[in-house]
Amino acid sequence: TLYGFTKDADGSPTCVDGCATAWPPVVVDGSVDLSALPASASFSLVDRPDGTKQLKAGKWPLYYFSGDTAAGEANGQGSGGIWFVLAPDATLIK
Repeated sequence: TLYGFTKDADGSPTCVDGCATAWPPVVVDGSVDLSALPASASFSLVDRPDGTKQLKAGKWPLYYFSGDTAAGEANGQGSGGIWFVLAPDATLIK
């Protein structure tokens, strides 16, 4: 399950350090071929503060949740009113 962080609304990842331990970013190799991914989500890469590349869908840098331990779980949905599952069209499911 992939999540968006409402504090990233400007498209730049802001979840770092301890936040990124609980909400690991979806980090990818900068040479990944995004053309194989669904066009409806407008995938791209964004630079993280540590210099790595994070996968982004629409305007949302993508994260996992450390509390999801099995495929399909969405235990982080709505967490703190700022973490939401990403829909296939790259919008947050609130």
